[in-house]
Amino acid sequence: MTAQDICRSPGSDEHRDGPGKGGYLPAPALFLNTFSAQEGQLVLFRCSIDQQTPATRIVFCKDGVEVYSLKAQQAELIYPMLLNVTRGSSGTYTCGYQQRNKSNWVRSSALSASQNLTVTGETWHWGTGRHSSKPP
Repeated sequence: MTAQDICRSPGSDEHRDGPGKGGYLPAPALFLNTFSAQEGQLVLFRCSIDQQTPATRIVFCKDGVEVYSLKAQQAELIYPMLLNVTRGSSGTYTCGYQQRNKSNWVRSSALSASQNLTVTGETWHWGTGRHSSKPP
């Protein structure tokens, strides 16, 4: 399975998972601390998985492409991604997770509901508490 597959796929299927292993893993939930940000600001994304579904890898996607992943930790249910906002940060974000079973088959979850981040035309200047408008 390639890195982008989880970001473009609705979830597991038997072709990837092996005979009799199909069926979707429950989708995680994605939370953002804001839906609109200025360049230079930090946005916190949190991917929350179900405690009944142990994961091995957490993936954050933007517009159907993986942008960040991390190894899942036992007993962790919430996984963060901190984004330093740039002009290119606007888009639709989702998260998902993967499991690897004893036979080394990888199963992917359904993706979370999408969340949109909009970058405004201003730049935030850390340390000054000020912002300025971007020229057209």
